[in-house]
Amino acid sequence: MRVPSGVYWRRSIRFILLYILGILTGMGVFLLIVGDEVDRLHLKIRKLEQENIEYVQENIEYKKIENSLIQKEKNVVKEIELHLQTKDGFVEAELRKKLIKDLFFLKGKPLEYVAGFHEGIMMMVAERTYTIDNRIYSLHLSTLVISPSLHMYIRVEETR
Repeated sequence: MRVPSGVYWRRSIRFILLYILGILTGMGVFLLIVGDEVDRLHLKIRKLEQENIEYVQENIEYKKIENSLIQKEKNVVKEIELHLQTKDGFVEAELRKKLIKDLFFLKGKPLEYVAGFHEGIMMMVAERTYTIDNRIYSLHLSTLVISPSLHMYIRVEETR
């Protein structure tokens, strides 16, 4: 059996190393391209899951409200719309989910009750801090609009 010379052996190793380097570079570029798309789709999934939960809750609440409005003709809070001012979309999605759970008790309440309780709502939101991904976020309610669609404009700041 013939043994290849050292020159061919070194040359073959060089080509193999270049091939492996090319594979690693290609994988890195592919990860950069696909990674942003995966993050975007993951954020979209979170928002769609939250919207689905909101739609189911709204449907249940609308049925309850409709039954109660037939019995008594009062204006009530039908929905809560949160307008969050934050830099990160993932944080916004998580905060929206947590705030909807915390403020769910206001749905179906008469507008007179909510208007009389507005200072309590403002203090409740101002005193809240949420921990998301090991970071603490504090909320500051800038505007509260009381109508059948309760609008809350909230500024989110990361506390350190």
